[in-house]
Amino acid sequence: MNTQDIISSGIIESYVLGTASPEEVAMLGCMQQSFPEIKAAVLEAQQALEGMASHLAVTPSAGLKEKIWDRIEAETATINTDPDTTTVTAAQAAEPLKAGKSIAWKGWAMAASILLVLSVAANIYYNQDNTQKERELAAITAQKNEQALKMAAAESRIAMLNQPDMKVVRLKGAENHATAHAMVFWNEQTKEVYLDAAALPKAPSGKQYQLWAMVNGKPVDAGLYTSEAELGKALSTIPQAEAFAITLENAGGSPVPTLSQLYVIGTVS
Repeated sequence: MNTQDIISSGIIESYVLGTASPEEVAMLGCMQQSFPEIKAAVLEAQQALEGMASHLAVTPSAGLKEKIWDRIEAETATINTDPDTTTVTAAQAAEPLKAGKSIAWKGWAMAASILLVLSVAANIYYNQDNTQKERELAAITAQKNEQALKMAAAESRIAMLNQPDMKVVRLKGAENHATAHAMVFWNEQTKEVYLDAAALPKAPSGKQYQLWAMVNGKPVDAGLYTSEAELGKALSTIPQAEAFAITLENAGGSPVPTLSQLYVIGTVS
């Protein structure tokens, strides 16, 4: 086996990582002294691994260090007692073993650091992936719930429109809200009033839409609009009215309408 065969065999990488056998450590220790190209290849492999470890360095635990040292000591003992290594003089073997011990520790520490970083990175990726999936699922669930509410409201509208005693009063946008519109369902038999204000802009925080009935030219509180989901719930009972209107009031309602916040109005035909 020539020097190029040794360089390309993978022994040098094992040597640098500390996973080479005792015989390989001793052999490379001797060959580095006689062959500059072997020494250069070992140095290049060490620098490459150290560069990677420096980029991904994480200090290994004390327990891991002790385990590694135990293995190194065992390997050293094997070298000292193995008859196959007697051809290497004590002086020749001493220096490679010291180097191998140092390199082995560095190699194992680097390898452990890299594995730990990869493990942490995998956990982070897994957690991020799960978080993203949870967000997507929450968004889909919210969308489904919204669609279900809209469907229920549509069914309520159809049901009320089909009631023979239900009068529909269409409310059109006031001067400052020309495109706004809403509908009042007024049961002429029970006098109960229902409001469909889903087409109005969403009320700002701390505000609420309030329905008014014009009775003998005076506004009468006809209830507060909560949400489209409660379309089938009567807001109030109004025995008679000439018109209905909606204003935007502070949450909880107002005893009198704020005319500057009048959104829609419509007369009873």
